[in-house]
Amino acid sequence: MTNTTLSTKALFKLIFTPLFLCILILPGIGFAGSSVKASVTINVGDPGGTALAVINEAEKLNGYFTLHADDHVSINVPVKHVTGFLSFVEKKGIVTGKKYDAEDFSTQLILKKTTLNAREKMLEQYIKVLEGAGNKKIVTVETEVVKLAEKIEDIKGHIRFLEHCTAYAKIDVFFSYHDRTMPTAKKESSFAWLNTMNLQDMIWDFRNE
Repeated sequence: MTNTTLSTKALFKLIFTPLFLCILILPGIGFAGSSVKASVTINVGDPGGTALAVINEAEKLNGYFTLHADDHVSINVPVKHVTGFLSFVEKKGIVTGKKYDAEDFSTQLILKKTTLNAREKMLEQYIKVLEGAGNKKIVTVETEVVKLAEKIEDIKGHIRFLEHCTAYAKIDVFFSYHDRTMPTAKKESSFAWLNTMNLQDMIWDFRNE
């Protein structure tokens, strides 16, 4: 009975540890904290028109393009719409190539935010010291404050970059041209002597004999 009670308590502790909760929750998050990149190559009859259709679809999903050419578009779309957007793209032609990649940035984000929090607290301390510093120490403290403020802005910029990378997926769509027209007939005959004759005049003569 005692062993059963201990096992139950141990299991209860395990379930509510942060690590175990992460294992349970993270698979349902999907792309959370990840930078998603994908590329699709499709064979289409109208590359220019298809490129415009792809861009219009991205904009409907609050995305935008960073490159627009007749044979290639680079699109950024919110990560939550990646699956639906790729499905739309693949239906626009014959898929001849696909590539998908996801890089986890969650650890970097946590470290950067932790560092930012520590630097901001340090800046608060410097400002308090500056307020009570004498004339001789003011210059030294001000220099440190400026350096620290610059570092904080750099960290904030990096955090914004990482958050954008994890919020938007980068998708490259390449178009290859699929010609559906009938092959044109050769204007020259394989008989060299026939090419030296005026066929139009010959046909006219035959019709008027």
